[in-house]
Order: sequence, then C-alpha cells, then structure tokens
Amino acid sequence: MGTDTVYVGQDYPSGLSKRVPARLVAGPMLRERSCHAHVFRAGHMWNWRTSLPSGRWDQPALEKSRVLTRSVATATDPEITSYPGKSVSTSTQVQEEDWCSRESGWISPGLAPEEPSVVSEITASMVATMRVATEEVVLEPQPEQVVTILPEHGRNVPPGLAEQDTASPIEVSVLLPDLAENCPLCGVPSGGLRLLGKHFAVRHAGVPVTYECRKCAWRSPNSHSISCHVPKCRGRARMPSGDPGIACDLCEARFATEVGVAQHKRHVHPVEWNKVRLERRGARGGGIKATKLWSVAEVETLIRLIREHGDSGATYQLIADELGRGKTAEQVRSKKRLLRIDTASNSPDDAEVEEERLESLAVRSSSRSPPSLVATRVREAVARGESEGGEEIRAIAALIRDVDQNPCLIETSASDIISKLGRRVDGPKRPRPVVREQTQEKGWVRRLARRKREYREAQYLYSRDQARLAAQILDGAASQECALPVDQVYGAFREKWETVGQFHGLGEFRTGARADNWEFYSPILAAEVKENLMRMANGTAPGPDRISKKALLDWDPRGEQLARLYTTWLIGGVIPRVFKECRTKLLPKSSDPVELQDIGGWRPVTIGSMVTRLFSRILTMRLTRACPINPRQRGFLASSSGCAENLLIFDEIVRRSRRDGGPLAVVFVDFARAFDSISHEHILCVLEEGGLDRHVIGLIRNSYVDCVTRVGCVEGMTPPIQMKVGVKQGDPMSPLLFNLAMDPLIHKLETAGTGLKWGDLSIATLAFADDLVLVSDSEEGMGRSLGILEKFCQLTGLRVQPRKCHGFFMDKGVVNGCGTWEICGSPIHMIPPGESVRYLGVQVGPGRGVMEPDLIPTVHTWIERISEAPLKPSQRMRVLNSFALPRIIYQADLGKVTVTKLAQIDGIVRKAVKKWLHLSPSTCNGLLYSRNRDGGLGLLKLERLIPSVRTKRIYRMSRSPDIWTRRMTSHSVSKSDWEMLWVQAGGERGSAPVMGAVEAAPTDVERSPDYPDWRREENLAWSALRVQGVGADQFRGDRTSSSWIAEPASVGFAQRHWLAALALRAGVYPTREFLARGKEKSGAACRRCPARLESCSHILGQCPFVQANRIARHNKVCVLLATEAERFGWTVIREFRLEDAAGGLKIPDLVCKKADTVLIVDVTVRYEMDGETLKRAASEKVKHYLPVGQQITDKVGGRCFKVMGFPVGARGKWPASNNTVLAELGVPAGRMRTFARLVSRRTLLYSLDILRDFMREPAGRGTRVALIPAATGAAN
Repeated sequence: MGTDTVYVGQDYPSGLSKRVPARLVAGPMLRERSCHAHVFRAGHMWNWRTSLPSGRWDQPALEKSRVLTRSVATATDPEITSYPGKSVSTSTQVQEEDWCSRESGWISPGLAPEEPSVVSEITASMVATMRVATEEVVLEPQPEQVVTILPEHGRNVPPGLAEQDTASPIEVSVLLPDLAENCPLCGVPSGGLRLLGKHFAVRHAGVPVTYECRKCAWRSPNSHSISCHVPKCRGRARMPSGDPGIACDLCEARFATEVGVAQHKRHVHPVEWNKVRLERRGARGGGIKATKLWSVAEVETLIRLIREHGDSGATYQLIADELGRGKTAEQVRSKKRLLRIDTASNSPDDAEVEEERLESLAVRSSSRSPPSLVATRVREAVARGESEGGEEIRAIAALIRDVDQNPCLIETSASDIISKLGRRVDGPKRPRPVVREQTQEKGWVRRLARRKREYREAQYLYSRDQARLAAQILDGAASQECALPVDQVYGAFREKWETVGQFHGLGEFRTGARADNWEFYSPILAAEVKENLMRMANGTAPGPDRISKKALLDWDPRGEQLARLYTTWLIGGVIPRVFKECRTKLLPKSSDPVELQDIGGWRPVTIGSMVTRLFSRILTMRLTRACPINPRQRGFLASSSGCAENLLIFDEIVRRSRRDGGPLAVVFVDFARAFDSISHEHILCVLEEGGLDRHVIGLIRNSYVDCVTRVGCVEGMTPPIQMKVGVKQGDPMSPLLFNLAMDPLIHKLETAGTGLKWGDLSIATLAFADDLVLVSDSEEGMGRSLGILEKFCQLTGLRVQPRKCHGFFMDKGVVNGCGTWEICGSPIHMIPPGESVRYLGVQVGPGRGVMEPDLIPTVHTWIERISEAPLKPSQRMRVLNSFALPRIIYQADLGKVTVTKLAQIDGIVRKAVKKWLHLSPSTCNGLLYSRNRDGGLGLLKLERLIPSVRTKRIYRMSRSPDIWTRRMTSHSVSKSDWEMLWVQAGGERGSAPVMGAVEAAPTDVERSPDYPDWRREENLAWSALRVQGVGADQFRGDRTSSSWIAEPASVGFAQRHWLAALALRAGVYPTREFLARGKEKSGAACRRCPARLESCSHILGQCPFVQANRIARHNKVCVLLATEAERFGWTVIREFRLEDAAGGLKIPDLVCKKADTVLIVDVTVRYEMDGETLKRAASEKVKHYLPVGQQITDKVGGRCFKVMGFPVGARGKWPASNNTVLAELGVPAGRMRTFARLVSRRTLLYSLDILRDFMREPAGRGTRVALIPAATGAAN
C-alpha cells in the first residue's frame, strides 16, 4: 500500500473523497456529530471496510485494514473554503482535548484562527502483508451531510468522537439541502431524497430517521415537509444555548418564536388550537364595532334590512339607497359577507312561511309517463323480422303466437326449465355435530387431537370455499353464519319487508331528464342473452332452484331458447311465479361479536333464480341507457369509478378551504336501511315521472308481486316472507332502481339548494347510492339543504339516522364555529379537528380531507394469523395473495398511502412468504412477482401495483364525462405529479400520456395508453441475474411448463415437491455453489465427483454419481411418449439397434410405425441454460439419426420416414418443437396440451428425485438409491 494524500470530508460514506488509495475505498464504520472540521481522537483504532463489486459495503474476508490515529489537529475557522487540498505543518498538532465546536463558538487555545486546515499523521497496517506505511491526511472543510447521534452523545454535546455499533444506531439525521450521495449506514448510493427515504424504510427499518434544515435546524420525520421548507427558509439561527425559548403550554416543546408555537399547536394539538380560535372569534364578535366606513347604527340597520328584504343581488341596491350616505350595493354585499349575517329569521311568521314553502313541495305532480307502446312495438319488430326470413325471429314469433293462444304457457315452460336444470333444496345442509368424548388422556394428547381436528376442518373448507376460510382466518372469526334463533330472524325480517312503507308522493321533487323508450322497442335476441350471460361471474351463487350458470350454458349454449322465453316475458309484462322465489343470505357487517348479537349487525343479500337475474340484467342494461340520472350520483356506474371520483372531489374542496380559508359546510347523511325500506310506489312513481313506458313500469312492478324469500341462518331457513318494500340486494336491477329513486332529491338539491361554488361550477351533493354528502359554502345554505332532505324523507317514508350522521363547518381554518345542525329535530355529531369518520371505506375529516390509513399493523396481524392457521405452504400463499392483500388495495389506493409505506409492506410480505416457502432470504424478487405463466408465484407488489392502479384511475377520470371530475383531477394532479406517478408504476420518464382536457368531455372513443407492465419488468430483472436468472427467460409466457405453480394439489404435487421445484426454478436449491455465494469457490466443489463446481446443472446433467438416476428419468419420459403413440394407433419399437456404415451402433429411443409412415424419435433431457439449449439438442438428434433413417425404415417395412428430436428441460421446460412431434402422431390439440403439461411436470419431478438422491448419503459403497415411486407418480 503506497503513500498518498486523501481529503477527509462528509460527502462520502467513509468521510473520504475520491482521492483514496485503492485498498481504502470505504471509510470507518463510525459516524460522529461534528462541525465543519472532521475530528479524530488520539490513540483510537479505526476499522475500514472495502467495496464489493455488487456495490455493497462489507468487511474483507481475509484482509483487514486498520488506521491508527497518532495525534490530532483541528482547524479553528469553520468557513475555510479557499485552501482546498493544502497541507500544513504538523507543528500545529495539539492534544486530544483541544477541539473546536461550531455550535458553541468555542475556539481551541492551541490553534491560530488563520490556520486553513489540519494535518493528522496516521499509520496504516495491512494484516495480510504486515507492511507499514505512513500517510498524510488533509482535513478539508466539507459541508456536513449525514449525522448519526451516538448513544453516549446527546444533541447538545460538543462534536467529539465515540464508538458505536452501526448495525443499530440510535438516530440518523439527514441534513438538507446538499444531500449526501451515499447512505451513512451501508454506503449504498442514495439516488436522491425519495430513494434514500425508501432505502431507510426497507434496508434499515428499525432505525429512526429525521430530516433537518441546515439553516434553522428544524427537524421532522417527514422528508417532504423539510424539502418544502428548505427553499422558503430565511435562515433563522438556532436558539442560543442559554435561551430556554417559548414553551408550549400543552407539552414540553419549546420554540424560538410565537409563530413556531402556534404552528406546533395547530398540527400537534388541533382540538385545543381550534378551541382557542373559536374563543377569540367569539370575543371579537361579542359586539358591533364601528369602522371608518360603517358606524354601529348603520351596521345594526344593515342587519335588520337584510333580514327583512332577504339576501339577493337585487336587494343590495335597495338597502344601499335606504341607508344613504353614499353607500353602494357592493359595499352592502361586502359588509354582509364580513358579518356573516344569518338571513334565516327565527320569528314565528318566517317559520310559518318556510313551513308553507316546504309543504308546497308535497303537491302531487301530474303524470308525465307516455302510454304503453313497448308490447306493440316489439310485436311489430318481430313481424318485420319474420317477413325478412330470420330463423331466430321466426322462432320467437311462433312462440308469441302460442302464448297468445295459451297464456298459461309462460308458467308451464318455466316449470319445465326448473325440472330439467334445477333441484329443490329447502335449506342448507346441516353439518353433523362433532361428538367430543370425555377422556382422561394427557394434555399433549388432547392438544395433538385438537390440532389434527383443526387441520382436517381447514383442509375441508379450503377445498370447498376458500373465500370463507380466508375470512375466518383474517377476521379471527370462527364462522360467518348468523347464529340468532330462526324465530327471531323471521320476526325481524317479516316486520321489515311485509310492512308497506308510508309514501305520500313526490310533490315538487322531479327528475332531471326524460326517458328514451326506444331502448325497449326491440325483441331480446340470442346475442344479447349470450353477452350478458358470459359477463356474469362463473362463481355466481345459484338461487333456490339451484340453476347455475354452467347449467344454463349446457342447456342453451347459443342463448336462443332463453331469448325466446325473455321476449315473451317482455311482451306479456309478467315474470313466472316460480322464478320469483328467492333465498336470503345474511352477511356480517362487522367482526364485532357484540354487534352480531343484534339483527341489525347482519346485511341481507337476496338471491333469486339465475334465469330471473339474467333477465333482470338485460333489462338493467336497457334501463341504464333509457333513464339518465344526475351526474352527482356515482353509485354502481359501470362507466366510472364512483368512490374514487367522490373522494377526489371531497378531498380537493377540503384542501381548498384549508388553503384559502373559504367557508365549507359538509354533512354526511346516513339513511336507515335504505335498500330494505324504500317503497315500491316510490320507485314506480319516479319511473313514471321520468317518462318511462307504462308497460315497462308494469313489468318492473310485476317482478315484485308475489315475490317471496326465505332467510337462512344456522338453525335453518325461515318460512316464506313477502317482499312488499325494499329492493332485492343481489338483483342486478336493484342498484339502478335505488339510484333512480334518489334522483329527484339530488336534482332538487342541485337546483334549489345552496351548494359550493368553484369558479363557474356549483356542487351541493356527493352521492354514491345511499351514501349522501351535502356540501355548501355557508351555514345558511346547509340549513336549506337539510330542510329539503327532511321534506323528501317525509314524503317518501325514508328515514335518516341523526345519531349516525356527521358534519363540520370550516371558515378561515377554524372548525365548527357555528351552531350544531339538526336533522328531523335531532342534533348530529359535529366532527372536531383531529378526528375523522368513515366514508366510502376510508377515513375523512376536516383536517386533511382523505386520511392516510396505517396498514402496516393490519398486514402484521394478517401474516401472524395466516402463519398460525393449519394450512400448507401453498395454501398460505393463496390466502395471502388472493384474499388478504386485495383487501388493502382499495384503502392503499384511495387513502393515498405513500410509496415508502407500500415498500415497507412489501418487505414484510416478502419475508413471510420466503419463510413459508423455505426459500433463502437472498431469493430474487422475480420468482415472487412474475406471473404464473412466466414461471413466478404472481405475488402482488404493492409498491408497483398501487401506482399502476392510480395511473389508470387518474387517466380515466381526466377523461370523465363529468366536468367536476375532470376539473378536480386537473387541480389535484399536476404534470410533475403525473410524471412521477407514471415512473413509480414502472414507466419511463417522459413517456407518460397526456391527461384529458378540462374544458370539454371527450367525444371520440380513444384507445387506452400502453400502461407500464411492472410484472414484466420484474421478470426481465430476474432473467438478467447471473446465477438465479439462468434459463429464467425460457419460461416466460409458457403456461405449459408452469402449470404446477398456482395450484400444486390440483396436479398431484406434494408440498415438499412444490417447495423444492420453486427453489430449483429460482436457482436457489442448496447446492454447494449456491451456499458459497459471495465466498471463495474453493468450497464449492462437488461432494460426489472431482468436478470443481457443484451446481444444479452439473448434478442433473453430468455428475457420474447419479448417472443411473438420469437414465431412469430418460426412460420414464420415453415410456410416456411411447404410451401416447400407441394410444393413437402407432406400433412402437423401443431402443431399435442398428449399425451404420462406419460400424457404429445407433440406438434411437422410439421407432413408431403406422401404415407406411415411420417416425424416428429420440428423447433427451437437458438443463435449460439459454434459449438455444433445447433447440440444439433437437438438431443434434436429427443430425445423428438422419443418415440411418432409410435403413431403419426398410427394416421395419415402411416407405417414408421422419427423424425428430424430443428434448425436454430438466426443470420442466416444454419446447414448442415437441408439439410438431405430437401432431405427427395425430394427437388432437386438446390432448396435446394435457400431455405436454404431464410430461413437463413428470420430468421436473424426476429431476427433483435426482437432486434428493444426490444430497442423501449413499446406502453403501458403489450403490445407488433408486427413485421413489410415490414422488415420480404423484403428478398426473
């Protein structure tokens, strides 16, 4: 090691600049709190780390470097910048205790202030070579970058040096601006503030990290807060050490200014801060104060006149004229706004006027519904189609004529369908109770028996209802069935559904648009039936007749019979009574056992016959196009993300109010059992007011006439209950009918209520089905909206639960500076600052709008429960990926969870999955995140998935037909935010598509942009790895070779085989090559032969120790192919022996003969190293046997021949060229896919047997362990 001059600073992980000797490219493991001068301590031994090629900082394996500090010298001027790299004499060296501190301003007495830098003489020795050399180190003033607070040094202690364990530091502070280029703990390049924060969260999750401004020393754990503060910081000095500062009267925090204390209270103590603001406002508003423009008498007169004449632009000039003294209408309007005069008087006369105004809303409106034309128009359309010669139309016309002659044919045909396709089930099959015998067995025996019983129950439920099992595990509940007595359930729902609601008409509540009845003037054809049937979920629960989707497809695969049946229903306006029988399943609203003891804790879902639901779906599609609803209703719309749009608008208006100080009034309305209590007359009246054809209204009415249901619980089914009120939750038409019923209220609020203005737009409601939010820009406006809501409920019979309603009023940052609002005479809960309520599945409040959820504890809880559940490893993976993680996607997306938090969750999930699957911690992410068809497990990566979901959602909302959605999207997502989100989703910087325009809705249907495919990126990164990525690209897009990954039990894979196959596929099988990673390869030699490297490719293809096993694997693949050829009529000769012209022996594996055709096939199993491995193998076989092909053909009596290679990958790769061999054998396409998967799985199992026998100690010298039949025959 030579002598060199190095510059010590803080901008590199070691504190050294680039001019560092080759052996000392990394610095000490220690960090210190220091000033601009880098301080050493005399006699202290430093340990140095070396840089590995991978970029990690680690201890050298065989060599260690030490640097001994002989003496210390320190510069006294912290502002030295004009002497970089200049050395000074060692005569300025002083003792260890002589140091300077920039914070305290203390100067060492032994140093001259003008000294530009400090020289420290050190001796470095290499243990391996024992060579000693002397180096000169120049301490250069460098800006402080990353600071670690040591355990033995507090923040106010001068910057001395002390040792610490860098694996677990107390605290890390990142100073801004001038961010460090590397992580102070491990030396990895930071890559910017965002990536550094992510790095701390993932790699150093247990280390507290704070961010600090260099100018004013403001500290915060939020990096975004400090980075936004730094450009605006005025460089306020820190509090002097002797100044105690201004203390917060609510906690022990101290600040230099009153503003600091106020901001601290606003963010840390929002309730107390808001209370003080309200008291100050009340004190200021206690009396009327005179100003230069307004006297006290004039203000009192102004208040009286406004309450007399009302609040409108036309009255401002009248009030100004009456006031006189040069007052203008603009001055009156401005003063009225400042005073916030309540125009709603409390006088009895005004109350009577308001009551009369609301009573006028109850006036019954005249019917606007046109006469019944649907049946006539449909008959005319059928007649025209019949004359044009359509086969389908002629069949429909014939059935219509039959129904006209015999109307009972509709009922009889329905009964025939049920008898053919369905089966009557009166109630759920009751499980046989478990009889527990009282025994005197020991405790461990009983515990073992209990675990076995729990395992059997879990496996039984997993095979029949995975969703139910997952819910029990994740929610910690033993059962999701209602355990209430059947008599209690029957009485509660009979009282609810058989009591006709009180509907008094709509009055002045009208819908906003007329219906387009042309949607119902055409018959229902087979194409429409097939399209809607295929869009229904495959696992859709059948009704009481047990007719499933599969049964309908088997009975009527083209949809022609159902089309004829539905057209007769449409023309006749009736639905058969046998299809009106339903069953109701109770779903828990929460996991709280106390709430589930009440019938209100269960949500009824009514399931009708599959035949009726398909017809209802067809009508719903037509009714959606025929009856437009108010754009503020976003519930259950297939064309939009209603929850996301409403939350976006709500969040943006709250943020604007907080930012601009404008008034904002919000009330969250909770209807009492809205879907179950809405009157049928209410729905029909709205349809009639909207102008819907009377025939269609009669058809909808008929669907609820004689409609009965039976509620299921643990004890069985209740007796039939008539559904005289409410809509069937579970029927496709129910959400649309409820939206239409609420449309008059929304229309009235938007037109007659006082909403919130945003430029030229105004909004008064945010609706998602029965989740209604009232919005206004004044307290008086909210009072008017609540009055309209109360009158609507009085007319329609709907009830509001005031105790579950919430509201808040913000004005100039102060929350709830108004009286408590009331609904139906009962006060509602006013949300205080710092609190939140649940709206559309996320927490919202007056403080920050949409609140970010804390999902990490939830994920920890779920992983613990899954780990403790009696499940197999693949089943744990299934529950986590298919049921647990999808639960948090909604909250993580709309709750605006940061990418750093998502990365933390991904780290927790990866650690658990690798533990479950017995994978090495160093297993690459590609195996976890790649798709099943690409050879991966398909695990969800929230760090990429959530930004991808947000990207698609924001792009759609920017092109929404709703102007409010487009405008709020453009306001909330800037161009830079959009670019960053695109990059987080996996896209390239600068390639993000342009979001939609705000001014006008898109008219043309545009093609969706090519969104980033983060799973493909993970797979490409996997394939690029030097060791674990060998051959990984060969499985990309190959469903055949990866058919065993998703559900190993379905293909006969035991769990031990599945786990070993995953390790083999990822290249982490515990061979000596893998175990010696990062070390010298001298210990990676094969344990069974002289080969220098023991790898999977060596064992599966070359090692002589398992030669017999490889021959057995080859022969078993030959047997599979020979059996398949014989199945299709070929005569197969195994190992046909023939000498060539040179006297060499040729032995092809299979010679297949059929008629005059001869196929010469030779099988080989190769380890998949790259894309050419199996191609070369096939070419080699063809080249080897082609010269003797004619001789073989002559000997077996054929005329023509073909020579083909049949290579298979040792890890189960099925090359596409083998399909040509199967096609020559005459194997059909369907059987070809099945056989290919069989050969792929079997070959993989045979390879696992080879690896197992290789690792197992031999039974005796010269013996080989045979393959275990149970393993090789497991897959089928």
